[in-house]
Amino acid sequence: MFCDHDDILLCDRCSLLNRIQIFDRIFQLLNAKANDFAGLNELCQSISPLLERYEFHFHICQYFNYFQHRSDPIANQYLNSYCPQKYQEYVAIELSDNCGRHDFYECIMGLFEYADPNLKIELRVRNYMELILNYLKYSADLLASQTLPEFLVDALHDKGQIASIWDFIGMASTLNIRIRSIYPFINGVRDERANKFNTAFRPRNDDNNNENEILVLWTNNLKLKECQMPWIPNTVVPLLKKHKSSIEVCFS
Repeated sequence: MFCDHDDILLCDRCSLLNRIQIFDRIFQLLNAKANDFAGLNELCQSISPLLERYEFHFHICQYFNYFQHRSDPIANQYLNSYCPQKYQEYVAIELSDNCGRHDFYECIMGLFEYADPNLKIELRVRNYMELILNYLKYSADLLASQTLPEFLVDALHDKGQIASIWDFIGMASTLNIRIRSIYPFINGVRDERANKFNTAFRPRNDDNNNENEILVLWTNNLKLKECQMPWIPNTVVPLLKKHKSSIEVCFS
């Protein structure tokens, strides 16, 4: 359970915690059981009703807004030179400075309008719980190089990669929107990793009628001439179309 009282979801003391503290506490509980997948599943089942108390409304940007976004010149060079031409109607977005390197969740937050920096922990919690609670529906995915339990050990101990296939798989269902992964063909058209990661991830309960999607580009914070070959990405950034609009998403 969330606290030491096994018979209730939240005791009086825990009920005083704010939203940020609630999700931080859940993350700590998940972290403590990172090496015990059965324990993680049991924990997630017991605290999943808690997430229903925190309905989450936000907007996902679809179009580049010159007043809100900055273009990432290096990422755009990779996008325009080594990705299919159809993506040239998009702009790679520069995220807040972190030596030019960002993980998957910072990338997703870059698509939100007015995202609170503290949202990252909540997104991670929601995504990990989605994967754990629906493990049997995801376990047959052949794209992932790690099993889900292996991924969670690394992710919950903050030893994971900038982005994993599991992050994409879960987040599509967590946000209930298709996520398209775009990987530049810098190492040639036969690059196994590029062919593997150029794909779209659909929500678990997708009915194929919702064509909204968000795009994530694998890139590097260094120019190509400064990178060792074969080229590998060290960050991910969001892509936006070159017009202004947004779509609203809600999950609980």
